[in-house]
Amino acid sequence: NNSKWGINSYAFDGNGDYLQVAYNPLWANFPKDFTVEFWFYANSINASGAGNVLVTQRNFSTNQYVPYVIWLVGGAVIVSMSSNNSSWDIINGANAGSVSANTWYHFALVRSGSSIKTYLNGTAQTAAATSTASFSGPVIPLNIGYSIETSTYFNGYIEDLRITTGYADRKST
Repeated sequence: NNSKWGINSYAFDGNGDYLQVAYNPLWANFPKDFTVEFWFYANSINASGAGNVLVTQRNFSTNQYVPYVIWLVGGAVIVSMSSNNSSWDIINGANAGSVSANTWYHFALVRSGSSIKTYLNGTAQTAAATSTASFSGPVIPLNIGYSIETSTYFNGYIEDLRITTGYADRKST
């Protein structure tokens, strides 16, 4: 059992397990401010390639672009964002901070007004953008710990995943 807070976290062994949450317009459509945040602990991180998806609504097999994809590649958290469902028009594969295996990290993707920022352990990262576009995802489930496109699974723990309308001002961990 590995948990940042208390005794519970979602454990992923990197070999076929993941969470899938049925579509809900409350977390798939962001007309204004929003926050996606969670704690994660990677037992291992792919050195290169498609990496390990942490959280996405994307159905990679149909090449859909969705409000956000958050994954780990080569020791970095990578973020892409789309408002038009046809390209990564807001953020395209930007580095949102360096991470190592066997350490807990808090990650947040936040839009407040027109400012979109990423935070790692409460520190703003360089993956940022400015947009007032409305984000709306396709009517498909949210995947946690799995990439349909590459059939890669996250190996580690995710805890306290929150997707909220409005922004959470999380400055410290």
